[in-house]
Amino acid sequence: MKCTTSYYINSAISKSVSDLLEQHIPKLVESCKTAQYFVRICIEEDIVCRIQSPGSIFEQKIMEHVFHPVFQQVYETKKTVVIFPYNAWEYRVPNPGFDQMRYVAVFPVQYGEKWAGNIGISFFSENVSLTLREVKLIQEVIDIYAQLILECRKITFSIPGTGIWICDMETSVIIMGRELCDIYGIASELEKEIPFEVYVQKFVYSEDQNWVRQVSRQLLSEEVNKLKEIRYRIVRTDRQVRYILTQGISINIVDGHREIYGFSRDITEQVRIEEEKKRHEQRIKHMAYYDTLTRLPNRRYLLEWLYKELKLAQEGKSSGVVFFIDTDNLKMVNDTYGHQYGDKLIVLTGMCITNALGPSAFVAHMSSDEFFVVLRGTYAHDQIRDIVEQLNISLQAKHNIFGISFRLTASIGIAEYPKNGTTTEEIIKNVDNAMYAAKAEGKGRYRFYTPEMQHMAFEKIRLIEGLYDAMDKHEFSLVYQPQIAMVDSGVVGFEALLRWNSPVHGILSPSRFMSLVEQAGLTRVVGEWIFKSACQFARKLLDQGWNGCVHVNISPMQLAMDNFVDMLFRIIRETQVPVCHMGIEITEDACMTSFISMEHVLNRLERVTAAGIHLAMDDFGTGYSSLMLLDRLPFDTIKIDKSFIDRIGTSINEDRLITSIIQMIHSLNKKVIAEGVETERQLLCLKGKQCDYIQGYVYSIPLTEQEAVAFLAERQG
Repeated sequence: MKCTTSYYINSAISKSVSDLLEQHIPKLVESCKTAQYFVRICIEEDIVCRIQSPGSIFEQKIMEHVFHPVFQQVYETKKTVVIFPYNAWEYRVPNPGFDQMRYVAVFPVQYGEKWAGNIGISFFSENVSLTLREVKLIQEVIDIYAQLILECRKITFSIPGTGIWICDMETSVIIMGRELCDIYGIASELEKEIPFEVYVQKFVYSEDQNWVRQVSRQLLSEEVNKLKEIRYRIVRTDRQVRYILTQGISINIVDGHREIYGFSRDITEQVRIEEEKKRHEQRIKHMAYYDTLTRLPNRRYLLEWLYKELKLAQEGKSSGVVFFIDTDNLKMVNDTYGHQYGDKLIVLTGMCITNALGPSAFVAHMSSDEFFVVLRGTYAHDQIRDIVEQLNISLQAKHNIFGISFRLTASIGIAEYPKNGTTTEEIIKNVDNAMYAAKAEGKGRYRFYTPEMQHMAFEKIRLIEGLYDAMDKHEFSLVYQPQIAMVDSGVVGFEALLRWNSPVHGILSPSRFMSLVEQAGLTRVVGEWIFKSACQFARKLLDQGWNGCVHVNISPMQLAMDNFVDMLFRIIRETQVPVCHMGIEITEDACMTSFISMEHVLNRLERVTAAGIHLAMDDFGTGYSSLMLLDRLPFDTIKIDKSFIDRIGTSINEDRLITSIIQMIHSLNKKVIAEGVETERQLLCLKGKQCDYIQGYVYSIPLTEQEAVAFLAERQG
């Protein structure tokens, strides 16, 4: 058994010749048992392949001598030579065996200018021969095979790292060609012939051995037309790991043995390129489906994932809960500290969400401050609330970013599928409405979706559209509620309150639209207009001899703006109001939940009070302030929330609570304003508890500028 190029060509041609005779001239083969054939393939003038009918005269060694004249004629003319009758041929070489032939046709095997040998067919019956049509048909088929043979050889053996092998199917012994030995690093002639199992143990990579054995057993049981290529790793004699592609070409019978002919190719570089391409494709996919900042799935990934999930929900095969999480005041952080801090905040938010909700949650980063979460399964509302509470605890923990402490809050919308939506568009729209409903209630809130929210969403859109025109159309106005001193009933101050006189929606209080002002990005513009208008009102009252203070409410977003304090000073200078006649009111929640650190809050408030501007804490008792906070922050006045005032007279404990609050504030050397005082009973109670100032309907509703001037004139007169 040899493993040379001739064997490879042999394997490629033997079946082709059989196909030629059995498919293209079947009647001839069936009717004439005396037909014999031979194949003689030459490569570079050397005969590398001989095939003939088993037991035919063409197996005799003298065949080359006898047929030399006809071979020469076919080579020179490049045409088919037909000899009939053979015994009358002038170049016949007398031979008893060959003289029995009656008809011989010898066909050239060639492709273009490339010569590859001859194929011959002979008949020994008197009345059998090929017609001209049959000769032409066979030549056409041989031309096709010639092209396949020569091109196959050219391609296979011109590629570096390709070698041939033969495997005896009975003994499982493999013989490797010289080129294949080079691939394996085999130098010794003794190692070129090796039993299959020894080959596997010695050369096949350990993790691939069982698979190669399995495929090889299948290979040995298959027919030639079912032989397939396999790829696996080998270990060379120098311990290099290489990838090879092995292909069985054909199964031949040689000297009574069934042999598989095939080739193997070193495809290590190809595999490297494929793996690099795969990694590149994965990088592209990751870029397309994941957010580069948070490394979470992005909007595109979410939409595709959610589409499939809701398809299952439509079929009754899935259900779940979706959360739309909007980080509060991210824009404020970006405006105050820069996008470097904002980006860190976004990453931190994503981490808090994934850590709080666990690996079963699908968490996506929708946009700059928006996250979308899907939890598969059925949950009761109490369970969902527990999940949200855990998330809020994680967000509101103290976080340090570049040395500055932040406490995060988020507005969260909640919807269930398929209950609240069965399509991607529907569920996103509904959970988005729920999120904005939560945001409208304040920071750090959550809301479950209800059908009524759709109407609220439409109203919100109309309100936002109206807000953009409200400034230009002079639809904003201020009203002023007096603050009365308990000791002498004098007007010591006014609180400026914003109103929107919308031609579509009527007169709206800030609770209806201030959150939308922030969403529309109008906080800075509207905030400056309010403070300037209040300063102009104060200037007018001062010109009439009044000596009080006008207070303006400041939102957490305004407090966090980098130029907030400078804005106050600039407008006070422009309106020529002494600083002691202006004041600002900030809720205790604004101090605690502001996105800027407590150190920054303290710094800004100290600048305000150091300049002489009055500072009041609004809505005291509704948030999370402590005695330490009250003492540390430079408030000169504390406003007790209306919810406490409403409980005056309801029980002894409630009255005692009010007394304790007022005494505690006084102990810190701060003044007390009771807001929302509506009845004489409340007024008398507060007077007995030494409350300093009163604000509420018991004295006056909020007044227009003209009404406020008249009210002041009346009280002074």
